[in-house]
Amino acid sequence: IHFMNDEVKGLLLSFVGGCNARVTSRSAYGGLQDVFADPDVWEQFSSRAHVNVLRFVHTTVRSEAEIPCYSGLIGTCWATLFVSAGYTVCLYDISSTQLDASRQTILKYLQQLRSDGLSRGSITVEEATKLITTTSTLSEALSNAIYAQESTCEDVEFKKRIFVEMDLCVSSSTILASSTSTIPASKFTGTLTHRYHRSQCLVVHPVNPPLYLALVEIVPAPWTKDETVKKAYAIMKDIGQEPVHLHREVLGFAVNRLQYALLAEAWRLVENDVLSTEDVDKVMSAGLGPRYAIHGPLETAHLNANG
Repeated sequence: IHFMNDEVKGLLLSFVGGCNARVTSRSAYGGLQDVFADPDVWEQFSSRAHVNVLRFVHTTVRSEAEIPCYSGLIGTCWATLFVSAGYTVCLYDISSTQLDASRQTILKYLQQLRSDGLSRGSITVEEATKLITTTSTLSEALSNAIYAQESTCEDVEFKKRIFVEMDLCVSSSTILASSTSTIPASKFTGTLTHRYHRSQCLVVHPVNPPLYLALVEIVPAPWTKDETVKKAYAIMKDIGQEPVHLHREVLGFAVNRLQYALLAEAWRLVENDVLSTEDVDKVMSAGLGPRYAIHGPLETAHLNANG
């Protein structure tokens, strides 16, 4: 943002101000902290944010095909995907009100997916009600689990605490995955008490909205076992997602690195008065977007006409 003029900054702030997101510190937004290098912009951004998002989410897949999850937004989406694919889901939250609300949201999402022809399986909404249970005890949620999905706020210290709690509850075969969009798993799993459990940790990052965008980034830590990566990959395929495997950790992973490179050039074109904001968006929506949706940038370049 620091290279933008006041008009362009205002446009971005107007967009962010309507996103209903709360940011309490730059570090809480991980990879975005470099974007908000301008103190004045950060002050405006943080003062306009107004919705608390510090609710954490756990999703686990049991060997009996049961998935406990803490009932936040991303966790509810994960649970919906697993239920749609036929897994039993156990919602985990300290709030019974939130548990009830999340359960109803899952059923609503399932109905919408079926209406749109995008359901991951043949489960009806009526059948889904029998696949969803609830608990307020983390150890119960993780008992005999083969897979756990953490989706807390983008804060390293907070994630460290959550993974320590999960570390104490799981077996040596449980996959411990994080939904983080920016923080490498090595930042919050390196000091786990049970060192053999850290080899079961990795990032499994969904693209928002997960119900309609199938891409999932799988990013192992340096100590993550190959077996853990393969199992996580297989589980994602089983619920209808499209995983990509990053061979090593890089800040921002793949999605954010690509989209921020594009966003930086988009703002530069506006900043230099080359294109209007509307025409920049049109370049993507009427040109590059549909093209890349079919082939992707590298395959497009390979298949493009010579010269």
